[in-house]
Amino acid sequence: MSRPLLILFGTQSGNSEDLASQLAKSATSHNLTPTVLDMDAATVEQMASSERVLIICSTWGEGEMPDSAEALWDSASKDDAPRMENTHFSVCALGDTSYELFCQSGKDWDNRLEELGAKRIFPRKDCDVDFDEPYTEWANGALPAISAVGGSVSVVQESEKVEKIEDKPELVSSASSSRIDEIMSEGDRKLVILFGSQSGNSEDLAFRTKSKASQFGLNAEVFDMEGYDLNSLSDTSRLLVICSTWGEGDMPDSAEALWQMANSENRPKLSKTHFSVCALGDTSYELFCQSGKDWDRIIEEMGGSRIQDRVDCDVDFDPPYESWVTPALANLASVDSSGTHHQELVTVFIESLIGGDEKTDIDLDSPVIQRDPIQISFEIFRFNPESMENGWDTLECRMPGHFSISDALNKIRNEVDPTLSFRAHGPLSGVSINGAVIRADITRLEDLANLCGNHLKIEPLPGCQVIRDLVVSTKKYDTHRINSKPWMIPATRTGVKTVSGTVIGVMEMTESLEIHELGDINSPQLLQSFSDTLPYDSDYRGPAIIIHAWKRIQDSRLSDKARQSLIDLLQDEGGIWNESDSGVFNRHGDLGVKIASLFNECRSELIRKKGFSGKHGRLVKWYGLSVKWSGKVNETTLYRQVLGPLGLISNLFSGVSMRMMFGFTRTGSKPFRSLLPLVAPPAGIGKMAPMINSKVESHHEVVNLFNRLDKRF
Repeated sequence: MSRPLLILFGTQSGNSEDLASQLAKSATSHNLTPTVLDMDAATVEQMASSERVLIICSTWGEGEMPDSAEALWDSASKDDAPRMENTHFSVCALGDTSYELFCQSGKDWDNRLEELGAKRIFPRKDCDVDFDEPYTEWANGALPAISAVGGSVSVVQESEKVEKIEDKPELVSSASSSRIDEIMSEGDRKLVILFGSQSGNSEDLAFRTKSKASQFGLNAEVFDMEGYDLNSLSDTSRLLVICSTWGEGDMPDSAEALWQMANSENRPKLSKTHFSVCALGDTSYELFCQSGKDWDRIIEEMGGSRIQDRVDCDVDFDPPYESWVTPALANLASVDSSGTHHQELVTVFIESLIGGDEKTDIDLDSPVIQRDPIQISFEIFRFNPESMENGWDTLECRMPGHFSISDALNKIRNEVDPTLSFRAHGPLSGVSINGAVIRADITRLEDLANLCGNHLKIEPLPGCQVIRDLVVSTKKYDTHRINSKPWMIPATRTGVKTVSGTVIGVMEMTESLEIHELGDINSPQLLQSFSDTLPYDSDYRGPAIIIHAWKRIQDSRLSDKARQSLIDLLQDEGGIWNESDSGVFNRHGDLGVKIASLFNECRSELIRKKGFSGKHGRLVKWYGLSVKWSGKVNETTLYRQVLGPLGLISNLFSGVSMRMMFGFTRTGSKPFRSLLPLVAPPAGIGKMAPMINSKVESHHEVVNLFNRLDKRF
């Protein structure tokens, strides 16, 4: 039976209200019926009559209550305030350590409720401006603890006597702990975690979940949906699925084949499988988290038992993920080796996790390395779509050097301007700072200050439509991506049988690693902004689309027809030749250097496949031939190829050739320096700079370069 829970929030900037809403969503998975009230709308009598109360309250100014909490606080502070012996509570306090009276309002509520006789069921949590992690820790402890309030009557028989024992959790706990030990000592504790990822977020969460699973005595194994044998799930008791949604409700590329198998007539039955789904998406799209919803539905249709409700995560996915993962793992840990789920053990699992003094697994998260505060001048772009006005805000701040840009923007929003809009986490958190494109959630202030100085100009990503302030639309990228048809279309090839009898394809380890490295890009949207061409060329698909197509071309599993289609996509208008200067990628760090190199590889291969036809192929061909024949590097070969025969004739009387013949050139060199210009008139006549008509010292290196491009050389 569901249990009522009163959630009270006191807020000034809206953060406490947001957390209260998150808490209410999480409470339903703990068999609680939440009622969320602003303290301005609550009474102290309501608190006294409620068995379960959770409070989230911020502190304003010098230890003051938020305006909306003042009236309720005055009532609770009176000498004749009602007693609360039947009330169980916990408090989450929000504040800022830069103020002397840190989290004072939350501390006041915590102390006052205890004075009125209420029972604290979970310790108060004091949260700094970066409150997501401490809030999640508090919620994961407070919810199961308050859900356990009001235990039911148990009956124990001893020596032919029946004794009623009411609300003796220590006896229940002892029995439950014994049953937990028994379940955890059984043979099968396997947990399968499947992820479908496009940008890497689902993969990251999958491995974070694996790390947490060991605390519940589970042996977790993480698998990419790409290449996974669906039939192997038929004997699986515990399954977690973490899947992102791409474009207009599409599956990630890596999940497409497995999704098709799940919808086929040959799909396995999952009658033994207990499962839960974490769906990642973006609420700015109509089909929000559609892939996760589809997996949630199809697994149930295949006979699976949903053990924890699906959670749908927006681009700021950490808080909802954290509220989902602990109860999901606790539920799966309560499944014994026979596949039976013991609901009564879920709360005990969670309490044993929270109550432990030591972690039972290795914390794979990087520790926060504290850095001294630094003085930073922020110049932040602002745009209001309602008034269509834009401008700049300038702020002088002193912040810890280890803060990320997201941390700094969060602090500014919490303390200065709650209307500041930006994406705080994930691949869409990209911004431009002093002209450099970076991810705001993983870039530290100290590193930027060392590189760019202490004045940081923060702008939206270039080449994108601005929605509000630093938030941009990725619709242009998504449209180009969908039109490029990036999904895998495999060829028919020889396969091998798995242990379960399913036939799957195989791939050499070296090739699979190379393909994985090609796709190792944590934010394709950020990569798009590396290009200086994209903002000015509406036809250009952008570097992220180009690299993804190049990755597919290199994949031996792709069908010949699909490969040729992608080659045409790269070669045609809007393809790789639209990029005016791939060298600019080099200014964006190691990833930029990698992308520039891949662009060169791709262009070389396209020229070779096209038989050195077209203007790009002819330039390479004749330039290579001139170097090989003459042993000299001379730009006039390229010049002739660009102009063509008619262009050369017209240029003879009015262009560069005429100016060169009359001495109007860049240097005072001799008009004729070698035999090569004489046998290649008219463009080869004139005062050319020696550096571009000089002898090739390492002739064999140049020959070798072009021999690699075309054996005809």
